[in-house]
Amino acid sequence: MSEEITNSANDHLSNFIKNNEHKPEQPIITNIEQFGSNIKQKVEYIETKADSLWIDVPLEELPYGKFYPIGTHIFIRPATTQEIEAFAVVNDKNPFDVQLKLNEILSACTKISFIDGSYGTYKDIQSGDRDTLSIVIAKATAKNGNKIQKKVICDCDVTKEGINVEMIPANYIYKTESEDVAPWFNKDKRVYEFELENGIKIALAPPSIGLTESINEYVFYKSAQSEGKIMPNLTFMQCIPYIKAGLGIKSLSIEQLEQEEYAFKKMNEELFMFIYDAIDLMGFGVEELKTKCTKCRKELKTPFSFPGGARALFVVPNAFKKFIRQRV
Repeated sequence: MSEEITNSANDHLSNFIKNNEHKPEQPIITNIEQFGSNIKQKVEYIETKADSLWIDVPLEELPYGKFYPIGTHIFIRPATTQEIEAFAVVNDKNPFDVQLKLNEILSACTKISFIDGSYGTYKDIQSGDRDTLSIVIAKATAKNGNKIQKKVICDCDVTKEGINVEMIPANYIYKTESEDVAPWFNKDKRVYEFELENGIKIALAPPSIGLTESINEYVFYKSAQSEGKIMPNLTFMQCIPYIKAGLGIKSLSIEQLEQEEYAFKKMNEELFMFIYDAIDLMGFGVEELKTKCTKCRKELKTPFSFPGGARALFVVPNAFKKFIRQRV
């Protein structure tokens, strides 16, 4: 069996979506989560109606899946025409606009449930999973078997036609967790709990979308307040999301962030240097896409990014030529 076939068979998320593309009826979802070696606890089930299109996304397929509380379920559904129309005006050249429009898609097309029976919103999603989940939603939305894929060209390809690589987990190359931080991960709390030689303890974790939104709002507020004359404290912006996420905080007000920035400036020097370095070691996400040349069998890689820009996720490029009836 070829490596491509093996990868495809192991791509649970892709197979799950394909199996459900023409099956609107979803069963009652029940899950068992493992706690330790002997204890099992049942997750409250979510009963979906017969006409439901919600799909339970396996957390192990998400780059930041290990940071969600035990028993968390993320459901996605295809985007509607109205939601696609709203997304179509996205400015691909403006990262903040892309982030805003993707958040709107996630807000409409995701549901989150927790082990205690409560529900969350898109703001509870890990900020680092925004792009991956957006691609999953785009894949579920695609009509007529359309695929989300990028083109990569091999050195042996004199025609430069390239090979299309589908954006599915089987083709992802994930960033590797540093061996230095791995032993400090608390599997129950889903955060890193570090203890320094001087006795200081600090918990760190990647931020949620809600916390990232709070930081962005604070940046805009500070910039407007100074009329663009004072640059935001970039070091603070980089560190504070991980510090607060480590405490389980998912959003902060502008007033709270002002207080946090004041306290940050008075932080112990050793603690600051440790946090700054630890964040660099906490590398997650999808780094590249991989495939093999169909001719020379060389492994090919290409950076992970939206093919054709974010707009192309939900709006078919060159739709006029693609859908117009050809005259004979």
